[in-house]
Amino acid sequence: MQLFLDAHRLPQSLAKSASFFTSDKYHSEKKTSLSLKQKHGQGEVRAIAFDGDIAFIQLSMKLKEPMDLLLDYKDNNLLCFSFCLQGKFSFKTEGAHSAEILVTPLDSCINSKTAAQPIHFIFPAAREVKCVMVIVDRVKLMKKAEAEMDALPASLQPFFLQDHDHPGFFRQLGKNSEIARITNEIFTSDGNMLSEYLALEAAVLQLVAWQMKQLEAEENGQNNQRNMIRYDWERIMEARDELVHDIRNPPTIKELSRKVGINENKLKKGFKKVFYITLYQYLIIARFKLAKELLEEGRLNISQIAERVGYNNKSHFSNKFKRIYGVLPKDFVKGVQAEKRDNGHFITIGPGG
Repeated sequence: MQLFLDAHRLPQSLAKSASFFTSDKYHSEKKTSLSLKQKHGQGEVRAIAFDGDIAFIQLSMKLKEPMDLLLDYKDNNLLCFSFCLQGKFSFKTEGAHSAEILVTPLDSCINSKTAAQPIHFIFPAAREVKCVMVIVDRVKLMKKAEAEMDALPASLQPFFLQDHDHPGFFRQLGKNSEIARITNEIFTSDGNMLSEYLALEAAVLQLVAWQMKQLEAEENGQNNQRNMIRYDWERIMEARDELVHDIRNPPTIKELSRKVGINENKLKKGFKKVFYITLYQYLIIARFKLAKELLEEGRLNISQIAERVGYNNKSHFSNKFKRIYGVLPKDFVKGVQAEKRDNGHFITIGPGG
């Protein structure tokens, strides 16, 4: 299947993709979040346009068949900063400067439009993929920062030249734990409340800044980031997947260590190095992110959701939910119901909530 998006109008063009997504989340001129239709797989895609000609699209999905996402840049002013947090996808261009490059977990890349064709991001079937793409107008970004070309390091100047005859470029960067941490923050931030929205915008800008820093370092032959050998990166990512695979009955650290093939000490230290939180903290975040999504859907009651995410004690679950989100689950549901009514939608919480 093929999805075509306008890089200049990400939220609006995503909202028009009715054949792929349901409209059970939200969409507006600047913010769109849609769930993948069941016939295509599971997951959701979110796009937000910030002031200053910066936008991002976040994909978290497991497809039933491969997807070809065509991103149309229309001009050479746009840069795309991409990061793969989980799974893999391919970056493909056509024409005289054709190329196809595999992007794997914790890889990041920077690219601009090539020739006259849109850029293809190919996502495989039957594999969970999580990635973020940030679209930046490089000319307007330079003006916003009041930056002169001469003030940029020589290694970065070619990426910010306003050259309409430029054939475009692609640069794949090495794995970096700080970029991984920022990307994980983006995935765990809803961006619905004002404070969350501001934090999300800051994280998106941080992601761009860190990728530029890494590009500069690598262009200058430096490798001073806190990188790990590829084998350890892969084991850490495998451990993360196994940790949340059965969120109700997750494995112990000992079981996880044995399953992915690295010792417990390296697993704990490596996981914190990549995600800046412990295995337990990551599990808690994943559990309550799922709980929040299930409460928004309204198909299960609170007791059922608590059990679904590994809590047999409803009171314990509710207190923990309040510590994380600042509101009890029942009050959160009331807020969701009110918002649905205001938007002309209605939900019914399962019995015994």
